[in-house]
Amino acid sequence: MLVEFYDMDEIFLKIEQKIWESFHDEGKIGLMDGLSGIALFYNSLFEVFGNEEHHDKLLSIVEKINNLIQEENTSMTLCSGIAGYGIMLLRIKNNIINVDKEYFEAIDLLLQEELNEQTVDNNYDYLHGSMGIAKYFIERYKSTKDSLALEILSKFTKELIEKINYSFDDVVVQSVFSNKHCYYFGLAHGAAGYINFLIDLKRNVPEIEDDIEIPLKAIKVFLNNYKRTNGSKQFYPNLIILEDNSQFDPLISWCQGDLGISNALFNLGLYLNENSISEEALELIRNLEDISLIDSGVKDYTMCHGSIGIILQYDLISQVSDTDFNYSINKWRNILSIQTNDFNEFLTYHNGSYVKETNLITGLAGVGMGELTLKKHISSQWLNIFNLH
Repeated sequence: MLVEFYDMDEIFLKIEQKIWESFHDEGKIGLMDGLSGIALFYNSLFEVFGNEEHHDKLLSIVEKINNLIQEENTSMTLCSGIAGYGIMLLRIKNNIINVDKEYFEAIDLLLQEELNEQTVDNNYDYLHGSMGIAKYFIERYKSTKDSLALEILSKFTKELIEKINYSFDDVVVQSVFSNKHCYYFGLAHGAAGYINFLIDLKRNVPEIEDDIEIPLKAIKVFLNNYKRTNGSKQFYPNLIILEDNSQFDPLISWCQGDLGISNALFNLGLYLNENSISEEALELIRNLEDISLIDSGVKDYTMCHGSIGIILQYDLISQVSDTDFNYSINKWRNILSIQTNDFNEFLTYHNGSYVKETNLITGLAGVGMGELTLKKHISSQWLNIFNLH
């Protein structure tokens, strides 16, 4: 197959240089938060630009991850641990790095045990709980049609659907602020995330026999019960504290606001063949177009709750809905340019100050992957790591 390589433009040169300057200081292995996400970025650079230096750096990153796993106790989660690392290995083609069958089988056993424990504890959080670990097994099954992965997913799905059908309120509740409990609503941790996860599961593992239509409708009813109609700038809160019914305002973001929730609702409308739900999703997005930067809560350029994540979501919905969101894309591209001093400075807002980050979720790798996508060097398919489809 003839592969077309491109000249590497200045934006990627700047981003890659700054990431590599910080590589030796990065001690986390995660897909979203750590070296595995950076490895995906270098894999994409190599596939697009064909530079052997990127291939060598990718190998160095994977070697460092392996050393860290051997030296330290490691999380099992998609965001920060082994599940995300496994997904990265599955997505890197064997002509770039060879991983033998036995290595994946060892990962399978580790994650199967963790998946069972998190399910018993009712921790279904996508980033830090069982849905994220199940995402690894979805990727594993897609790649190899592995029978153990199918068995694990079948058991997990049956239990999750039974719990949702019995009481989604009990499934989605999470601990927060040490001694309180809450409902989240967004894609990263909340109700919307269950919608996209179940649809992604059914799409990629059609052998799963359980019907997801009833639980999907139950989740939609849950969202309807908490939709705000009092003139709020966004329709859904970030979270509600159950002990006192207090609400936290959302950001315009992938993780905790209407923009991410709209992605799940649009997919739900398509899956159920209900145009009214898809139109509701578009209503959420259109409502966001007039919100100012100050009211948006956005303070940096990042994927999680920053400008590149917003641009990618407008670009994604433009592709699947045939709706023109160029106004918002251009608006946020101008903001991104200002935030990064025309791609010369990259600072992430964290706890009241600005710091340097290189990871996928809140750092340079995220803006790098985002720019590769927007310039059409790579497809937007990689966004399903973030439960965006």
